[in-house]
Parts: sequence; structure tokens; C-alpha cells
Amino acid sequence: SGEAEAAKVDPALEIRWRACFGDIEKRPVPQAFDSASGCKLLQLFLTTLWCWVDKLLDELKPQKVTVVSLCAVIYEPKDRKADRRIKRINCTKFSNWYKFKELVELVYINANGYVHVDFDCDGLGPYIDLMLLEEAALAQTRAVPLLSGARARPATATMIQENVIAGVLAAEQAGTGWAIAIQDQWRCPDTNCGNHPYTCWISHTPGQPDCFEKQLPVNGNIIKIWARGIDAQLCTVLEPSDNVRLALVRAKDCIELDKQKRRVSSRGEGEGDGNIAALTKLLIVGQLKQLSQAQLAPPVATLLPPTTWEPLKYDHWQEILEHTLNFWDWFRTTPSGLLHQFIMKMWKEVVLAGRLNINLIMDPSENGIPMTLWVEYYGFPPGVLLQLRKAA
Repeated sequence: SGEAEAAKVDPALEIRWRACFGDIEKRPVPQAFDSASGCKLLQLFLTTLWCWVDKLLDELKPQKVTVVSLCAVIYEPKDRKADRRIKRINCTKFSNWYKFKELVELVYINANGYVHVDFDCDGLGPYIDLMLLEEAALAQTRAVPLLSGARARPATATMIQENVIAGVLAAEQAGTGWAIAIQDQWRCPDTNCGNHPYTCWISHTPGQPDCFEKQLPVNGNIIKIWARGIDAQLCTVLEPSDNVRLALVRAKDCIELDKQKRRVSSRGEGEGDGNIAALTKLLIVGQLKQLSQAQLAPPVATLLPPTTWEPLKYDHWQEILEHTLNFWDWFRTTPSGLLHQFIMKMWKEVVLAGRLNINLIMDPSENGIPMTLWVEYYGFPPGVLLQLRKAA
């Protein structure tokens, strides 16, 4: 029965192979472009894909090129570009390849034809061109204050933009290879956060649970600076550098200061420059105090899980499929006393064959999966469903 089930889920794909230096529109690599129609999913292998990458690097010699990322974009022709699914492929992690195939199967279930897959390879190089661009950008930013004149002028919006243009130009050189990995790793899980579902960094303390009240929003410029630090081997995706940490604290302080200014202006209270400076100092001191005492803070008592399942909200069916896949991947790698083959059997029969998402599985009413349906129709023990709902 397992072979028959596997034979059913073997979608035909429209595949494109592409490569670029940072931007697929502005700096493509014509030597990498190729396409194929009607390819079967079971005929795709990770080793064959990376052989294509190695062959591309040989064709680009004598240029010195480094592969930043290899991503697979899964979509239907009717999908908007913002709704397309992206999965990062790693040559040493076969689990990412299996997750890619499972994501293709999920998209194929509700597709009305071929599923399109784009393999995009992002590289950095040649190194000499990047060095020249970097030096030219720095020379241009250093020339700005020399041309501004000798007399002092009041701070205007134009002057503020001129003062921060050096940081913006430096961030634009970071590229997008590691930015995808940073966004995937640090996507905000707190639905009550104003930055959800974008990127937030949380300082992990060994032996203590994560405190979402201390999470720091990560904007686009900080992500690019972070990615550039990874290229320079100054930090990693899991651990940012000290410069990135300082930028995160300063960005949050600016957000809090803007909120405070809006509150004061809404009440009609006038504040002088001295009060604003004092408020800024208090915010910075308070933030530094929290960071210094993070190692000495006592363990925070974890909240009890809710007694009932709160359905996940989504605007597109692919979002709830992604939530279902993420939960199943997490449950499969979490110690539960269940065999891997048994968990995958439930995945194929309940999710793929039954077309049930996580909201329906967690709903015990007649609109979801009552216990009688789970036991009598699917033939699984009742304790397994209780264990799934408790884990969720």
C-alpha cells in the first residue's frame, strides 16, 4: 500500500534553472539558464542538482565566484509572486530536500495542472568588481560632507537623509543570499507582537525560556548588514555580531521614542529639547540594564497551554498548508515515543489522502475530526490524536 500511495503523489513539473549575482533581473548568469517540461518529482535528486551548480562554476572560470544560496521556488502559473513558496536547498542537509519534495506535493494536491519549480542559484563575484564598487560607494559618501559648505545649517529632513546615506549604501551591498536564511530562522512567532509575522531577534539565555517581551524587531537594513557580516565570517545566522546587536537596540529605542512623541503631541503637551534628550537617555539606560541583567534573571514561569485549540487564521489555502507542514516536521523531530514510519503513515493518510489541515485535525467537533472518525475510519489509536492535540 505504501508503494501505491507513493505512486499517486508524483507530480509533473515545469522546471527552470537560473543563476544570478544578487539580482535575477539586473545581474543574471546566461550560462545557467535552462528549462524542462513534464519532469517527475521522483526523478529529481539532490546530487544531480549540485552537479549542475559545480558545472556552472567550471564554466564561469577564471572568475572567482562563491555560491551564496540555492533556493527552489514552487508555484502555480496563477499564483502571485508574493504567494510563491521558497525553500532553501543545502548540499549537506538532506532533510531540506525532503521538505522541498513534501512542499511540492502539498502544492500539487490543489493544483490545476503543472507545478512550476525554479532553481535559483545566487552567487557573489567576481571579488574584484565588488571591491571596486565598495570603494567607490565609500568615496562617494565621504565626499558628501565636504561639499556641504562651511556654515552650519539647521537639521532638516534632507540633511538627516544625507547623514544616514552611508549606512544605506553599505547595507545595499549585502546581497540577498543570507537574508532569506535570517528571515526564516528569526520569523516572529508571537501573534501579539506588532512586527508579526516579520523578523524579530530574541536573545537566548541557556537554561531559561525565551522571553518574547524582550524581542527586538529587525528591519530590512539591519538584515542586509547582518547578511554581509556572515559573508565576512564575523557572525552566523544564529548569533549576530555586536554591531548588529547595537543596531537592533538603537532601532527599538527609536521606535519607542517615536511612540512617546506621538503620545505627547496627541495630548497637546509641548516638550523642550531637554526633556526629549532626558527621555532618550532613560530609554537607552533602561535597555542596556535589561541586556546586562539577562544572564542573572531568574527562570520565567511558562504559561499553561490553552485548553482549546484556537484555529489559525489565513487568507490563502497555501498558508494553512504551510502551517500543517511546519507542525508535522516539528512533531516528527520531537521525541514522542512514536516511530518515524508511523508518523509518516499518519501524514500520508490524514493530510495527503484525507486533505485535512491542522485546523481540522485539532477540531474535535463534527466539523473537524471527532474521536470516532479517527478510530473507526482511519484506524489509528485514540491516544495518538490526543498526543497530537497536546503537542499542538
